[in-house]
Amino acid sequence: MGLMLHASCDCGFIGSACAGSGRDEGSATLPVLCRHCRDVTSVWVDRSRLKCSRCGRKPELYEVNDPRAQVEALDEAQRYECPQCGQHRLRFEPMGLWD
Repeated sequence: MGLMLHASCDCGFIGSACAGSGRDEGSATLPVLCRHCRDVTSVWVDRSRLKCSRCGRKPELYEVNDPRAQVEALDEAQRYECPQCGQHRLRFEPMGLWD
């Protein structure tokens, strides 16, 4: 079970990803930055090698805190690198749950 996340940046970028635990112990789905696709996506982290679900290249994990704990006035520590503009202005907000 986990969260469906809405990703948005001041530059106009909009994307989505999932974050949560998997069916098996030690598995999880986490949001990642794929520099090749210039997008936000999700990967299962129970595999030995992480790869983008779109292009197959190695993505970078976003270390997203629980977005439900975010307050309306976000500080810079809760912003992440945007795949479109490269600035640390990307925000993750919950849009629902998945099971």
